[in-house]
Amino acid sequence: MNIMHQKVAIYNNKIKESAELIFESYSDSAENVGLTLVLAGLGRYKFQGSDFYTALFGLRALLEPKSIVICINGCRLDFVCSSMGQQMSQ
Repeated sequence: MNIMHQKVAIYNNKIKESAELIFESYSDSAENVGLTLVLAGLGRYKFQGSDFYTALFGLRALLEPKSIVICINGCRLDFVCSSMGQQMSQ
């Protein structure tokens, strides 16, 4: 399993805050990658998917009802990933 930590900006009810995004890749699971967003005082949100773009979209879907927006291009509503990009993200 490979793990990478990255600091990201989020908007929580239109207030900018910082958070930590943890990227995990698994070799022995049907879900190849996992993303965990660690928010100070608000807990952890985790989503697993077949590639990082699928996991980002799923994580965004978990957070939007809570008025939390991740400031990453892959989470934009108008973002479209090419099939080559999805293959490379695994």
